[in-house]
Amino acid sequence: MISRKRGFALIMAIAALVLVSSCGGGDVGNQNQANSATQSRPASSNADKSSANANTPKTAAKPTGGTLQITSAPPGASVVLIPNDEGGAGTPQPRGSTPLLITGVTPGKYTVDIEKTGYKYFQKDIHLKDGQTIKIDAPLKKG
Repeated sequence: MISRKRGFALIMAIAALVLVSSCGGGDVGNQNQANSATQSRPASSNADKSSANANTPKTAAKPTGGTLQITSAPPGASVVLIPNDEGGAGTPQPRGSTPLLITGVTPGKYTVDIEKTGYKYFQKDIHLKDGQTIKIDAPLKKG
């Protein structure tokens, strides 16, 4: 029968062997000396790189909004953007005249209203997603 003291020592010895074998085994001191003697620069392992990457702060992708590219025939029509949500239409936002490129538009549902004196108005409902570009070509008819 093994005494408690010897049993504990035996368990610790087995644990040390398991630990050494899981780290690459063998004589670690001699292995490191051999590596440093044969290499002119320090070796970096994938584990070193992955831990460095894990500690590097990640920059979250910032929402850029969407883009509206609006043209009309004839050009020079006024563009009004009207946000739509579950509560109904929001405040109309005049944006300029065609041809027009609007960037950084908050994603969501909108009505695009395009008007020119002497022509019938043109409306289009859109659902703009982050990073998306929507092209609208409004063929205005004499009115």
